Amino acid sequence: QQYIEDNNSDFIKFKTRLLLDESKNDPIKRAQLVTDIVKSIAIIPDAIVRQVYARECSTMMSMDEKVILSEIAKLKQQHKAEAQKEENRARNVQPVFIPDTPELPQSTPSPGLAANVSPFEHEERMLIKFLIKYGEHLLFDETDPEFEAHEDVKVADIIFHGLDEDELTLKNEIYARIVSEYAAQQTETFEPEKYFTRHHDHHLTRIISDIIAEPYEISKMHTEQGSFQGEEKNLKNIVPKLLLEYKSKILDQRMAGLKSDLQGCSDAVKMMEIMKQIQEYTAIRKQLRQALGGRIF
Repeated sequence: QQYIEDNNSDFIKFKTRLLLDESKNDPIKRAQLVTDIVKSIAIIPDAIVRQVYARECSTMMSMDEKVILSEIAKLKQQHKAEAQKEENRARNVQPVFIPDTPELPQSTPSPGLAANVSPFEHEERMLIKFLIKYGEHLLFDETDPEFEAHEDVKVADIIFHGLDEDELTLKNEIYARIVSEYAAQQTETFEPEKYFTRHHDHHLTRIISDIIAEPYEISKMHTEQGSFQGEEKNLKNIVPKLLLEYKSKILDQRMAGLKSDLQGCSDAVKMMEIMKQIQEYTAIRKQLRQALGGRIF
């Protein structure tokens, strides 16, 4: 206690220094240290504060900040899955996505039903597709010049981190539960496609089978430049692009809502607050559009 007060240090940084001293030349203890610190940072509720701690601790531990952030994202998804299970137990509900239902004949949806489809449906389905089909594929490794990582980073890590850094949960409840269950089940030997296509909920396996069979459309620009290599070999472009497009659509929807609120607002103070939010969102949208335009997909 006196040591903490004398060094004017917060608990997480103090804990990092202390455990670093204990694990100097022991790689096993060092790995345990990283896991312990990630767990401590993951419980911080504020996303900005979490990122600050991740950056400081990554410097102290000589690790890439992105690796720590991806581990935090994975842990937070696991926490969501555990919370969902507890909620199901409290309600005395079986921990399955939706009740298994008999096979229904195929039919063409009416225009009225089509209008109810979420504007984020395509991006969310594709995120689920790449999570289940390629989630355990390496996206970057420690030798990759494009990503200075001290550990291997998988497709699932990038997706979890991309959602967590902006506190996003997929709008489709079934897809959101798939993400949570994936995080809860993930181990070194986890085979997501086998797990979900053999799931005890047969209705879910049909949904998953349909999603992973859907082709991902790569732009004409990409194919014309001769760089098309197929989904699996193009994951480094496809996965970040999907996340950016998804975030861009969510931002557009939020801005549309703010503009609608502004039109019906008569309070000057409230109007200024809304206009400030619109200005902030506009700047973020510009960054997203530049990121999307700066890549060849």
